[in-house]
Amino acid sequence: MALRVPVNLRKNLSVVLYAFQGLSILAVIVGLASLFLLPLDEYSRRTYISENALLPGQVHAYFGGSEQNIVRAFRREVDLLGNSTSDVVAERMAEIFRSAGLKVGKQRYSYKAAGGEYTGENVYAVLHAPRGDATEAIVLCAPWRNIDHLLNEVTEFGFDQYGGTDIQGSDGVEDGFAGDVES
Repeated sequence: MALRVPVNLRKNLSVVLYAFQGLSILAVIVGLASLFLLPLDEYSRRTYISENALLPGQVHAYFGGSEQNIVRAFRREVDLLGNSTSDVVAERMAEIFRSAGLKVGKQRYSYKAAGGEYTGENVYAVLHAPRGDATEAIVLCAPWRNIDHLLNEVTEFGFDQYGGTDIQGSDGVEDGFAGDVES
């Protein structure tokens, strides 16, 4: 009886190993078939893969040469608007954004805080991606006193091919940003 157990185990072991070999081949075939099915709409569940993540070499994060002159011109434009009314500032900012080729919108707001009522107008611009499905956006916000930095970023985004970008500016430091902008 003691000799029968090892002989049965050897026979059963070869059957089990043969079955595992067949199962592993079947698993490889099923895995490859499912890999080829992934691009189909029924299996991808509307998954979006950004081509921007695949192109890290497009990053250009500095100003140089003639771009510095553009930055200085933006600073002068903003300095000239220093103590202008909200409507004048909003209209001039819209002109600057339009001259950069952006789609411009305005949003009036008013709110009460700390015993006072604040009103103003947000100006925003949308820079659409030259290609793609417009599912991406970057929202840049800047207080009015620091608007020249926002204009510099608008210029920088205009030189490179980024995703659709929403840019929003406010007309007062204490106002902050009221409301959301949708592209």
